[in-house]
Amino acid sequence: MIRLHIVVEGKTEKEFVDEILMPAFSPLGIIPDARCVATSRKGGRKHSGGATNRSYIKLKNDLITWIKEDRKADARFSMMIDFYKLAPDFPGYKESRQQNTPQQKVNILEQRFFEEINDYRFIPYIQLHEFEALLFTEPEKFAIAYPSRQNKIQQLIKIRTLFESPEDINEGSNTAPSKRIQAILPEYEKRTAGPLIALEIGIEKLCEENYHFNQWIEKIKQLVS
Repeated sequence: MIRLHIVVEGKTEKEFVDEILMPAFSPLGIIPDARCVATSRKGGRKHSGGATNRSYIKLKNDLITWIKEDRKADARFSMMIDFYKLAPDFPGYKESRQQNTPQQKVNILEQRFFEEINDYRFIPYIQLHEFEALLFTEPEKFAIAYPSRQNKIQQLIKIRTLFESPEDINEGSNTAPSKRIQAILPEYEKRTAGPLIALEIGIEKLCEENYHFNQWIEKIKQLVS
């Protein structure tokens, strides 16, 4: 049995771990759980979630703290944060910007962060370009949350046809996956609708259409191979 601790961007990603990854991995003997990165501490209380990728040091500190808390041999660690608006102080940031493709960029970032954490039990993962990219795997599944918005959903489907993979949808301030969704569906609620749509799509289809996401999933599966 492997216990997989994942530091995540926010509450939506935590629900993704709980609702999609847990059922997928638990039959394999891998039990994932998630914590949101601490964004602040006030009055002795930890506040988590929201814009965590803009604070590299908070991500690093949370990971190191969790790693020190659980030194058992069956523990492994990972993360799920967005490439979109990644903090410039992230290890390998300047080096990554010299690469040609998003895949090459995140490979550099993940490798440099792995070296920074320096623990063989750690599997870094940066989501291209953000959580909402996964929802573009099958935009028609937005109907599970917005059944009366078929005309808007058709616009999302059209966007999907413009890219080979959802992970290719870029990181522009107006063209990132979440920005495209919000422009078409202003009522989109990430925390409530996001995990629901992802669950409707299913992890097999998410892996089929998203190469880098699939790489992460396969690395996790190999923990028990």
